[in-house]
Amino acid sequence: MFILVLRRKDKRRYILLYVNDETIELSNDTINKDRYNLISGIKKRFYELFGSIELEKASIYIISKNKFDSPHYIILKCNLESIEKVLSSLSLTFPPLTTIKISGTLKKLTSSIAI
Repeated sequence: MFILVLRRKDKRRYILLYVNDETIELSNDTINKDRYNLISGIKKRFYELFGSIELEKASIYIISKNKFDSPHYIILKCNLESIEKVLSSLSLTFPPLTTIKISGTLKKLTSSIAI
């Protein structure tokens, strides 16, 4: 006898990051390639620290559409269960990324920030 269990949707957290000028100056590409290099660097550091299974569980993504047109601000999406590991990998990237705010929704994340 098989019992089917409905799987609930994983809870997500959104992280607002400030990207240092050093990170932007290190790459001479466009903003989209900067973001691609940034997310690959974050995923690489996360993989080095916690392994491939934890990287897949974390499901780290960059939200490309945000209210900030500046290349200095990036919104990152990850699972709630792995938020501590993501924050530690963010602090251990070179150069380290600064976390400004963490929220459960994009609306709350962007509503209280005035640039």
